[in-house]
Amino acid sequence: MKNKFLAVGLTLALGGTMALSGCGTNKVNATVTTEVSSTPIPIVAEQVLAYMQAETDVPISTLQQEWGYSRSHRLDMGIPVTIDYTFETESDVDILLGYADVYEKGSKTRFTRVELDPYEDSVSIYNLKADAEYTYTLTVRLTNKQSITSEGSFKTAKSPRFMYVDGASNVRDVGGWNSSLGGKIKQGVLYRGSEIDGKKNTGIAGFTISEAGVTTMLSVMKIKSDFDLRDASALGINPTSAGILGSEVKRTFLPSAYYEQILNQPETLKTVFSAFADESAYPVYLHCTHGVDRAGTISLVLEALLGVEKADLIRDYELSNYFYTNVDRYYDENGGDILTLISKLENDYEGETLADKTADMLIKAGVTAEQISLIRSIFLEN
Repeated sequence: MKNKFLAVGLTLALGGTMALSGCGTNKVNATVTTEVSSTPIPIVAEQVLAYMQAETDVPISTLQQEWGYSRSHRLDMGIPVTIDYTFETESDVDILLGYADVYEKGSKTRFTRVELDPYEDSVSIYNLKADAEYTYTLTVRLTNKQSITSEGSFKTAKSPRFMYVDGASNVRDVGGWNSSLGGKIKQGVLYRGSEIDGKKNTGIAGFTISEAGVTTMLSVMKIKSDFDLRDASALGINPTSAGILGSEVKRTFLPSAYYEQILNQPETLKTVFSAFADESAYPVYLHCTHGVDRAGTISLVLEALLGVEKADLIRDYELSNYFYTNVDRYYDENGGDILTLISKLENDYEGETLADKTADMLIKAGVTAEQISLIRSIFLEN
């Protein structure tokens, strides 16, 4: 199964045009050259891509055995697109500094800027969207104050979008999934993952976000709201205090149950989905402790409401295996059965589709039809 991915390089040599600038400088003959690949570039490990293309009845535990799962061999963080560049000159000048500006194709707003290391010949771009096209400008400033730029474009492969956030685990975008309501779920709206403040660290590394991780969440993911599914009182946290992301990010505690138990908590569902209907809250970081049970349950209900089909709901839930072991569609070691929740949604509520039945369940929990419509408009591309 893995062989089909071996031909796909994880290092991208990007290419484009070269330009010189530098008013008042003694210009020299110097070039920075790049090349572009026409192959969409993966932003997740090949094992994740293999799982996404596997038959739906292949237990992920089987795939875990194939790649040798261990806590130190996690695959829950996105991998970068790497821009390789070559600098050539016959003169006595060198690169002083440089950076790569990356734009989502068609957007005038810069997606990210990454500085070059003058001693390296590549730059790595993390946390790009999946199945998206980008343009870039690579700029180097020479020791004679002359600037050289190279422009080009590339495309990322279709896949789940795991995020690389230093100090956090199992962080991924809920966007990118196809919707039976039309189009796809937008990327960059809501992210799910582990706790980031280390309050219930169970001995597994990756539960306290670093300074670099905070920068990623604020500058790249642009998080405005922290939806915390844990119980603040049980953690000894003042619910009105600022979280680890700072006072500019609004933290809201939404203590929740998981799996089918959530259906017995209509007030929780009403509170959570009322929060989802607040357009001003986004982008949102949604999390519990591991980002598996409570975050997995709420994400599943949200995605079902947005028209994600059953097979994809299960796949998304099981992607947590790339951080956490034994998250199986048939049995979860924490005692939850994700199929029971889906079955109850399918059989206990009214509607033609799973999306309709989920909406019926939420309306009976007290969420309004207007809020449901607003949530769909926030998340769906069409």
